[in-house]
Amino acid sequence: MSESKTALQAGFTWTRGTWVGELRAPPVDIAAQPERVWDVLVDFDAYPDWNPFNRGLTCAGELGDSVVLDVAWAPYGDTLKPTELTITERLTVWESGRCLAYGERYGPFHETERRHLLTATPTGTRYETWEAWHGWLTPLVSRMYGRRILAGFIAGGHALRDRVEGLAAPL
Repeated sequence: MSESKTALQAGFTWTRGTWVGELRAPPVDIAAQPERVWDVLVDFDAYPDWNPFNRGLTCAGELGDSVVLDVAWAPYGDTLKPTELTITERLTVWESGRCLAYGERYGPFHETERRHLLTATPTGTRYETWEAWHGWLTPLVSRMYGRRILAGFIAGGHALRDRVEGLAAPL
């Protein structure tokens, strides 16, 4: 719970007539090369086998294409839960081996973009994920969903690490 509190306490700022903020999970170090982590991250058909937060993700990989996310809320345990919410967003970044991002704009009320960033380290890959929010409803969305989204980011990052390290040959 302390990780969730820390990330959410970063808060939001009022900038140019709107609320701006982000929700960031602690980074996860993975003992595999970024290319291997990327292969697992973008193998969307396999998400139901390992991803506790995004139980499904459909995306063709072209910028601007729809990204359909099937979400399951915490608590996360030993068994994977069924989808509880389906969200459609747009692909905004596809930098092979490095960054995947998608989001949506809901008029002036709320805009969101989630990023998955892979950085090479001496021991493998650092995985970071966060969501940037902008708009009038940002504080309300954060209060309603922030802790659940952050718990999903944390569980998903750990599950990604476990999946990659379970499939990858040692470095």
